[in-house]
Amino acid sequence: MKYPLELATVLVYFGVFIGIGFLWKQKADESWESFYLANRELSLPLYVGTMVASMFSGVVFLGDPEVGWTYGFVAWYIYGWVWLVGRLPLAWVGGALRQYMPPSVQTLPDMMEHLYDRKCSALAAVLALGFTVGRFIAQILSVAFLFNFLLGMPMNVGLLLGAIIISVYVLLSGLWGVVITDVVQLILMLVGMGAVGFLAFRAVGGFPGLVASLPATHLTLLGGKSWNYWLVMCFAMSMYAYGDPMLYQRFIAAKDKKTARNGFFITVLFWLMLMFISVTNGMSARVLFYPGITNVETAMFTMFTAYLPHLVGALFIGAVLCACMSTADTYILLAAAFISKDIYAKYINPKADDKKLIFLTRVFIPIVVAVGAITATLFPGVWDAWITVVYSYGPVVFAPVVLGIVWMVKGWKMSRSSGFASMLAGLTFFIFRYGFGMAKNPSFLISIALSTGIFVVINAVYGIQTDWRLAGAAASDTIVVDRSKWMWIIPIIFTAYGLIAYATRASWMVYLVCIATALSGPGLLILWIKDAQRNKKLANS
Repeated sequence: MKYPLELATVLVYFGVFIGIGFLWKQKADESWESFYLANRELSLPLYVGTMVASMFSGVVFLGDPEVGWTYGFVAWYIYGWVWLVGRLPLAWVGGALRQYMPPSVQTLPDMMEHLYDRKCSALAAVLALGFTVGRFIAQILSVAFLFNFLLGMPMNVGLLLGAIIISVYVLLSGLWGVVITDVVQLILMLVGMGAVGFLAFRAVGGFPGLVASLPATHLTLLGGKSWNYWLVMCFAMSMYAYGDPMLYQRFIAAKDKKTARNGFFITVLFWLMLMFISVTNGMSARVLFYPGITNVETAMFTMFTAYLPHLVGALFIGAVLCACMSTADTYILLAAAFISKDIYAKYINPKADDKKLIFLTRVFIPIVVAVGAITATLFPGVWDAWITVVYSYGPVVFAPVVLGIVWMVKGWKMSRSSGFASMLAGLTFFIFRYGFGMAKNPSFLISIALSTGIFVVINAVYGIQTDWRLAGAAASDTIVVDRSKWMWIIPIIFTAYGLIAYATRASWMVYLVCIATALSGPGLLILWIKDAQRNKKLANS
């Protein structure tokens, strides 16, 4: 066997995750809210762990390195940080949702019904279902590439095997199983990513090795592309997140407003570190293997096993698997829940109780997995699947989701029909753009502008004043979203850090990020253990 240690690591991980599913099944069975929202009890370590792990997926390990491989250093300070800065306002959104949305709001379609009407909720459910399946596709492709590399397993077989294993613990334990495995996976991801980033960068000779071997365009500020190209891509990568069902599920599952808001700031910090290392790994892989190897996924796996100590390579292979699974499990659960709760329970059997919803969600999980695995065969790579999802979903949901929350917070007049009309306009244009042969970037911008324009106009003409306060609130209560000025410090410091590293060619700055990332894994473990001990004391008191 060519990679026995790596394969053994994968098998151990699978066994641990399935075991966690069995351990947390009883807690998940308590109620639908426990199964889908973990009883809204996510503490800060659990919240941050599941947010980072679910967002930083196989795309980060196998998709984002392609940006560094193809364009070079621009991925540090434009691709990575610009789109992350664009997501920072989500911290305000998370805090507002956790405090001001009624308990009946449990999913993104629920929120659309609360803000607008059932038509908007139904359309949101269908679109969100497509998005979640698309996210799953990108992850299961990464798992299939892993099996293909380690075992020579055909991609179709790898898709099937990965899909079966991932679905088992989600089916058993719902969000509790997803969250616990996410935290475990993130600890391994941080240690593995930091160690591999450090050793791979050293293997190419640090900055001198990259500068000497990369194409000239890779060393420029824009990587051979225009400002327009990067700004539109970063805008697209930022905007889709505002309609990402996973984020809204985690916001609502947080134990309070402070956890939802501050946890998101911490999440961004982890994202920045992981993005930095990921794109650097792509550049290192290009120096080591191109043009002998032209496939990025193959180059990355080869680098992990051929240029690194076996133990570190095995650790990183496990980290890649963790990244794929931590995202795939989340979106499997979301997709199945959209079918059972937002379609079946709302339009077919409104009297369905918690037991029925949990049962149906478990029935739909393997169906979603099967559809996703079959559809994954249509995409040549992880990045292709991911970009298709982002550019299709983002412009349709941005206006009704984000602007709807802004209108609620500001107390502006709003029409219940504005959400559905806005989504339908954006979706219709984006579908018809294929008939015109329009490129992705301009069609994305036109679609989001059309959707936003219709939303604003309808509300300006037909909007009525609505009291969004929850039942029982005092007349003097107002909806206020905290604005933390310090939150901008993190991306500003990291952007300056990347530019200084780029300008000075200081290798130690790259090594420092790798070391900090690796050490943050055990740090998160310590915080998680202390948090669990504190919660246990509170439960016993």
